[in-house]
Amino acid sequence: MDGGPILVAPPGSRPPELVLFPGVEGIYEVYVGLCSLDGRPSEVEARVGQSGPWNRLRYEGGELDYREADMGALDMTGRRIVLRHPPDRWSCLSHVRLVPG
Repeated sequence: MDGGPILVAPPGSRPPELVLFPGVEGIYEVYVGLCSLDGRPSEVEARVGQSGPWNRLRYEGGELDYREADMGALDMTGRRIVLRHPPDRWSCLSHVRLVPG
């Protein structure tokens, strides 16, 4: 990682959902950066839109500091990205990246 800010939530914590409004139109590949602290696995739950299905994104940890989980090519027109912490897991979030498709 480049040393930028990260969001971390340990097991048992209850942070609020992180809601992002990217303000883009059209198809984008959506990537979520998950990081590892001391080799620990990291998980977040993510969805696009207000009522879409939740996807559990996981990084097992290990040699790399982070990896990007690919949520796929999605129509982002007028939609939000919602990220939440599974309360029984470590969550370490480094970034969200959208790439025009």
